[in-house]
Amino acid sequence: MNQRVVVLYMLVFLLSAAAGASARDVHLKPGEIFRGPGLTVTCQGESNPPPKVLSLKQCQYWDEFEKKCLFEKTTFAYFDLECTEKCWHWDAYHKTCDYKNHCSFYPSQKVFVRRTCAKFDEYSHKCLAIKDEKIGPVVKRHP
Repeated sequence: MNQRVVVLYMLVFLLSAAAGASARDVHLKPGEIFRGPGLTVTCQGESNPPPKVLSLKQCQYWDEFEKKCLFEKTTFAYFDLECTEKCWHWDAYHKTCDYKNHCSFYPSQKVFVRRTCAKFDEYSHKCLAIKDEKIGPVVKRHP
């Protein structure tokens, strides 16, 4: 027999043997252990997921005539830290928000960064300069 034919038969045999073996899926939760013949698998991970940022909405600008909220502000809370996204420059004539600040949360540092407008042009209704402010835990320094 040709050497290629022998290799082909061996390959077919190995593939059929592997297909005949029973495979199973094992799904583990953090902290669980699975033991099999000659095998121990431990699922490592956080058993308690990190706390999430809470978001609360409240109407900032209400239309009394149409009885509806024109703009909602959102307060984000993480333990004792809070950051509020609200309208800083409201156009009362058009009933629109020209500038709303933004809050970003960085879980590894446990801080919020609030982005606001440091310089707003009332004529063009645009923010000309941005300011970022860190909102985070106070770090006590020892002298």
